[in-house]
Amino acid sequence: MGVIEASDRAWKGVQMTNERHGTAEWLRGRSQRLRSLGELSCKDFMAYEFGISSPCKHPRSCLDCYADMFERIADRIDAERALPEGMEWPRFEDGGLVRIGDELEFEGKTMLVCDATFCADGWALWCDREDMSGRLCGSYTDRVKRPAPKVLDADGAPIEVGDVVYYDGEPHPLTVVGITRDGKDALIDANGEESCVEGGRPQDFSHDAPKPVLDADGVPIKVGDTVFCDDDPEQLIVDSFDDSGCVYLTLVKSPNGIFYTVEPSRLSHERPDSWERIEEDAKLAPRDYPEKCGMNPEKTERIASMMADLVRRAKALAKAGE
Repeated sequence: MGVIEASDRAWKGVQMTNERHGTAEWLRGRSQRLRSLGELSCKDFMAYEFGISSPCKHPRSCLDCYADMFERIADRIDAERALPEGMEWPRFEDGGLVRIGDELEFEGKTMLVCDATFCADGWALWCDREDMSGRLCGSYTDRVKRPAPKVLDADGAPIEVGDVVYYDGEPHPLTVVGITRDGKDALIDANGEESCVEGGRPQDFSHDAPKPVLDADGVPIKVGDTVFCDDDPEQLIVDSFDDSGCVYLTLVKSPNGIFYTVEPSRLSHERPDSWERIEEDAKLAPRDYPEKCGMNPEKTERIASMMADLVRRAKALAKAGE
């Protein structure tokens, strides 16, 4: 038996739609209704069903004839819709029929079924997509794979090999190099210049670069930065960030445990100024640059003492409200 040509394939494509299937069921429904009508003449029936008058006066036997006629029509339609003996329409692995317009997996890609042909040994499905087309062949016992469910990132966007993504809020871009499946779950492998991820969950990735967390001065806060909270001169180290954008901090002098968590707007990379800091700088400045100032150590000590005294006087006036 040769390949079924286009004219023969036309009705096989139609057989997968609901229209022809509905016609056969409609005829069977008419047959059942005729048998339940009771006494009705052919004339009444023809006028009722088709609006055509008939001279026949026999009441019941004609209805039986019409019912038989409808059943034969329905059987004939079913026979025309059936494939020749020994042939079977291709099915998915779950037993569902592969319909024209369905998606299937073809050479690792999702393809659209456009046509089907049949021969003595098996079937062929003609498939297409934007960037390629092809033919999937199989025997009548072979099953077709459905497309694997799409792997979605945290924002619901599909992840594919080659995509540039960001992992768990990190600012370093990664390129997806592999997608593997562990049962129903997908695992992502991605590489970058500064880091890599093996077996990451899709929901931990995003195609959008994370927005930087900014301190009170608009400076981006990064892990490992030394920052200051409010007006406290205590040095803090940025440990990590939580989902809401708050910053986990540790003390510089005690970095082995989380100290506290604050809003980034309370942080600054600049050490807060104070009278104590000004006084300290006043004492240190002349001593740090004796050579540049052209002064001997004894003279720098006197200048440092004078500057510290000026700071104490300024503090006293500020405290008095002057």
